[in-house]
Amino acid sequence: MQTKFLEQLCAKRDMALADVAENLAGADGRPLYSIGRGRFLVKVGKLEAMHDIWVAEIDADALLGCDFKQRFDCTIAAGKGEMTIGGLQQSTVEEKLDRCRVVLARTVVVPALSEGMATARVPGWKMQGESAVVECSKKFLERHPVMIARAIVDPNKETIPLQLMNPTSRPLTLYKGTTVGECLSVEEIGIK
Repeated sequence: MQTKFLEQLCAKRDMALADVAENLAGADGRPLYSIGRGRFLVKVGKLEAMHDIWVAEIDADALLGCDFKQRFDCTIAAGKGEMTIGGLQQSTVEEKLDRCRVVLARTVVVPALSEGMATARVPGWKMQGESAVVECSKKFLERHPVMIARAIVDPNKETIPLQLMNPTSRPLTLYKGTTVGECLSVEEIGIK
């Protein structure tokens, strides 16, 4: 679970986390630095269960770890938009999505004090033939000092271009799969 997401969940009550001596790693192999572990009621579809959750600086609000998937016999068929937990099938895709996250298609290094281009994907976009606007996400800006130019794109293409700017004095590496923003339908934001 993301640190800021924990703060939102526990805004009105104290949450004590146990110290964790285990090393965690993301799917890309990068180390994840945990601030602790807590026991939470997890609700996924029809499943409700108490489960130990590690809190770390990650890009998503929360991720299902291998421990969860093994304990609850969880299978994810991303291509079909389906997840099975303990034999019960859950749909993970809404029928109509007019906003989706934008993720980097490749790892990119943005040189210091410069602009650069990157390619991204819009997984889950369902509005065929619609143009969309890419905007940088607040969460991304909180973690990375890189700016992303707002642009009108065709999210139905396999990849979309992003223009990045690094205003810092050191090069910054952004990894494949990092959520950098969201794609909104042009009609939703009022562009005609």
